[in-house]
Amino acid sequence: MQFFSNLGVLSVDRMRQKVEALSSSGKNIDSARGLYDTWISACEEVYSEQVMTSQYAMIHGNLVNALMLTKRQMMNLVDEGCGTLNMPTRAELRTLQTRMQENRREIKALKREIHQLKGLLGNKAKAPTTQAAPAPAPAETAPPAAKAAPKRKAAPRKKAATAKK
Repeated sequence: MQFFSNLGVLSVDRMRQKVEALSSSGKNIDSARGLYDTWISACEEVYSEQVMTSQYAMIHGNLVNALMLTKRQMMNLVDEGCGTLNMPTRAELRTLQTRMQENRREIKALKREIHQLKGLLGNKAKAPTTQAAPAPAPAETAPPAAKAAPKRKAAPRKKAATAKK
């Protein structure tokens, strides 16, 4: 707080210097807009000087760290509340999103494999052959199907509290 209140003091001091410089050069501020622009200019100069200090970097870093800690604690409170109300939490939603993405990748790979197999079958049907068609390959040598994702047990759901009559 001391750093930021010092910014205000330095800004007022810089404004005083600017007004004195204008009056010594024979110029004066003749409108509210001119006064406002001078004030903004003084504040921006002071701020740009102070922001480059190591003290500001340390203060700003501590402020951001405290904000992130507060944000994490708020997320934990929201997750606790959602769990209490038997609603999905962020972690559960993230798990579902991950599973959906895995399924999308698996489906894409299977579609690509089907497309390749269709291409192979199509090339064999179009190629002229003078020999008899080979016998179909035994089931053991068929291309392996994509490995199915292991089934996960569903997390037990909490029962809703029932009101006694």
